[in-house]
Amino acid sequence: MALVFVVGLGMLTKGHAQTAGDPALLAIMGGFEEALGQKDLEKALALFEFENPAEREAEALALRSVFSAQEVTFNSDEPSMSADGRTAATLGTLTRISEPRGGVEQWGLRWRRTASGWRIESKQVFDGIDSLVHLAIRKGGYVAAGQTIELEDFSLRMIDGTFFLNTEEAGPTALVFVGKGRVTFKPQPKTERGQMKIFAKSEVLDDEVSRAFLRLHPADLYRTLHPGSFVDDPKSADRFGAATDYFENHKNDAFILDAPIAGAPWWLLPGLGDAAIVFETKRFGALTLTLSTTETEGVTLFNRRTERQISAYPRAAGADSAEGDDLVLDVVHHDLSLSLNPVTFDLTGRDTLTMDVRAPLSSFRFRLDDDLRVRSVSSAEGGRHLFFRVRGQNGVLVSMGSLAGSLGRVNLTVDYIGRLPASRVESEVMGQSQDPGLDPIPAVFIDPALIYSTRRAFYPQVGYEDYATSTLKVTVPDEWTVVAGGDKTERVESGARVVTHEQAQNGKYIAFLVARLIPVAREASGAFPFDAYGQSRTRRDALKLVDILKPAVQFYTSLFGPRPYSRLNLALVEDSVPGGHSPPGFLILQQRPPLMGGTLRDDPATFYDIPGFFLAHELAHQWWGDGVTPRSYRDRWVAEGFAQYAAALWTRESLGEDAFTRVLRKMATWAQRMSSSGPVNLGNRVGHIQNNGQAHRAVVYDKGALVLDMVRRLIGDDAFRRGLTRLQRDHRFARVDTEMVRSAFESEGSFDLEDLWETFVRNTELPTMRIEIGDSAQEIVVEGYHGPLPVVVRVGKERLNLVVSSRLKVPGAAPGVKVVLDPDGINLVRVAQ
Repeated sequence: MALVFVVGLGMLTKGHAQTAGDPALLAIMGGFEEALGQKDLEKALALFEFENPAEREAEALALRSVFSAQEVTFNSDEPSMSADGRTAATLGTLTRISEPRGGVEQWGLRWRRTASGWRIESKQVFDGIDSLVHLAIRKGGYVAAGQTIELEDFSLRMIDGTFFLNTEEAGPTALVFVGKGRVTFKPQPKTERGQMKIFAKSEVLDDEVSRAFLRLHPADLYRTLHPGSFVDDPKSADRFGAATDYFENHKNDAFILDAPIAGAPWWLLPGLGDAAIVFETKRFGALTLTLSTTETEGVTLFNRRTERQISAYPRAAGADSAEGDDLVLDVVHHDLSLSLNPVTFDLTGRDTLTMDVRAPLSSFRFRLDDDLRVRSVSSAEGGRHLFFRVRGQNGVLVSMGSLAGSLGRVNLTVDYIGRLPASRVESEVMGQSQDPGLDPIPAVFIDPALIYSTRRAFYPQVGYEDYATSTLKVTVPDEWTVVAGGDKTERVESGARVVTHEQAQNGKYIAFLVARLIPVAREASGAFPFDAYGQSRTRRDALKLVDILKPAVQFYTSLFGPRPYSRLNLALVEDSVPGGHSPPGFLILQQRPPLMGGTLRDDPATFYDIPGFFLAHELAHQWWGDGVTPRSYRDRWVAEGFAQYAAALWTRESLGEDAFTRVLRKMATWAQRMSSSGPVNLGNRVGHIQNNGQAHRAVVYDKGALVLDMVRRLIGDDAFRRGLTRLQRDHRFARVDTEMVRSAFESEGSFDLEDLWETFVRNTELPTMRIEIGDSAQEIVVEGYHGPLPVVVRVGKERLNLVVSSRLKVPGAAPGVKVVLDPDGINLVRVAQ
């Protein structure tokens, strides 16, 4: 996503050092703030302690630069005092305004008590945010006819109308168009053109446009607007009202800094090459295109009203950073303490993140839900940190302050508070805000089971699912129970239950369940330690799940390799839809109450008739999704497709070949029906435009599973198992992409899988196969695919397992012998009649 956000500024109110309200120091600090605000150079310099005239002149030069601004404000934090009371340290926020520009930065001051009173011994300036602007559009507009706005893969041809620019002093960073135009957007990647065809019924978005609002770097205007002529439009006064309305409606969509500093709100200047344009189309309403030079997928087209991502792909020139802050910051441990009221959802949190800084940086971002207010950010190594709230994207931008440019370990503490409703379990299971068939009957009699997981960022998260160990301490009313991954301890005191989970092995995220639970089974030691819990009505069924869990763990260990997490906790709860969730070292299963009426419709991911299927799927996620994780959302099948196929293999192990075939047949039916919704390697975006969760599950879960079945039948069970264990061994607690999967299977098998990947993973069209009868034999003919294809053929009463590459004579199939292709209906290749 491009830099499109609303930012809010905050400062830590208290550090970890000794603090004291020394009246003399507070008075002198106030005097320094006043001197800066009045731009009184001599008064400000008098509060410094200089060793020589050269130091004084250097500081005078720096302050003259500050005072060149029209308006200066400085606000200090509470001082941190040394143990002997002779020195103190303060951080302050300096704001400079020269309309319509401004800037904000952080100063660190070291004070010393001298014979003349408190004086500033040293000053350090830390990075903040420069190039802030106030946006307003000028009344005088320019003739738009014959002009074109050209961005990557995008053009807006202005046929008639007026375009307006912002005020000159800020540079041309905003443009508003009102009139008649035509927009064209043609994404370059084939997959994205397929998604555009779903959205616009054509691979190219081509529509009428009546208004547009563009933000870009001032230096980019003359490369973006062609031919770039500026002829005063006599009709601009008539269109200025419409232009102002569109500007006011969309000016806060991008690059806005909403901070409690003088002159707020401010807007940021986009970086060179970055841009955002919102345009009003005739058929689809307002759409937003963003361009970023730093994001992996630097071109995005978004429908803000429906919250649908239409296109997202890398820019032609590539990005400066492949995966953002997590390349240079590695979180190795979370020490997370939460106090939660499960009834009101009031939450207070403190997380100390132990991070290794691998490359110099001046700032970084972490995710935290917008409903949570950050009260402070500090580090043991750098003291208080300036931070900026990135609203609308659940993010916070933190200045490294005195640690800018440093390498090594940092212990960063974030304090926050807010009201954060929990997700229901099915929200985690079904994803994309759909489910396979919610019962219309309200589930008012179901005892609540609340989960805090990836759907809401309830703790600071740096980068993309950064693996780390964790200590999670949650305090809840004593009638509630908390379950998470790791070793659990708890105590009850003063009506509150304090539950701590130590996760000594790396997990890509933290999650926990809050419910009224009853322990049903426990093994504290041995080969497979676990704890199992149920609610009052699920405790007997939870015991039955334990009976399935033990052999399933043993089966998966033989198939995938050692368990990623030595301890595995299990909870069975009730809800209106069956499902599950699998955080690191933790399984949550849910089932419908026995007396709940209504029925659930069929769904690609659900196998209600297969005992233990949900458990097997979620258990497999401990290896596929937790033990190794998809590199990006496009590789999501590495978690869901693998878990779905693992559950199918467990079905064969526990229930036999017929049940296994029945599972694969259903997967093939759904995959063939929904394949046109997007390729497997589109991941989470399959079905997103249509708001169709079933399409996502049919392709990512079921088609992904069937790709693995094709690989297994091609290279054999032993090579397939070796490929799986290779992936786990080589990439434990790391990211895996789709091409790594192919490479692992090719290394262990004897087939080149490139054609299979190109057809069944990267594309949507499914090949066909048919029987062609000749004079002396019958042949299998495959059209649309030239790679090796495993096919089951029934010749008379005999079943044959064959591998076909384009054409193959069927052994023993003379003319007149009945030949049936794919008699079980489990192949992704359609059988042509």
